[in-house]
Amino acid sequence: MTAAPPDIDIEAALARIAACDLAGAEEAHARMMAAESAAEFSDLGRTYQRLARSLRQSLALKARLAREAEAAARERLLDVARRTARGRELEGRLGAAVVVCAEPHEREAALAALAREVEIESERPDFLTADIEALVADICARLPLDEPKVDAVDRVSHVMGKGLWPHQAAWPSEEVTPAGMSSAAPRPGAPDTG
Repeated sequence: MTAAPPDIDIEAALARIAACDLAGAEEAHARMMAAESAAEFSDLGRTYQRLARSLRQSLALKARLAREAEAAARERLLDVARRTARGRELEGRLGAAVVVCAEPHEREAALAALAREVEIESERPDFLTADIEALVADICARLPLDEPKVDAVDRVSHVMGKGLWPHQAAWPSEEVTPAGMSSAAPRPGAPDTG
């Protein structure tokens, strides 16, 4: 089906065509019933049949377009819901990681930046199909934190994505530890060696 010009209301046009078909079919039927000869009755019968078929087709097309519009609206709502859920998952994982890894004075700015970055990412056409770890890495790279903390946020987020909390995973041997813990302090979950 070719696209209608943008200034035509397709639904209104189909309703008008259906009304005209109905009026024509009623008129043809009335004349057919009043016909005085078999030939006139037959001729008017064919006219009535064509108008009735045109009416059915107009009504069927109108109903199909309404179903398609409803399905498209439902799909748009589902897309928004899926994007919102994935955005919340990202923001939850990364937000918890920021709280664990950032210094208290950095958290507010980092969490605000995180919310903006997740919103920007959620507009990507491939947001729902993109690898979650790649999204996490992209967002982490743009957070207003220094490089070691960005790496720590990325690692903590990765651990949390596996259903673990940071204290359940081994911390790297380098100097990057969650905020508030010195690198000399025992790692979370590590056995006490003292």
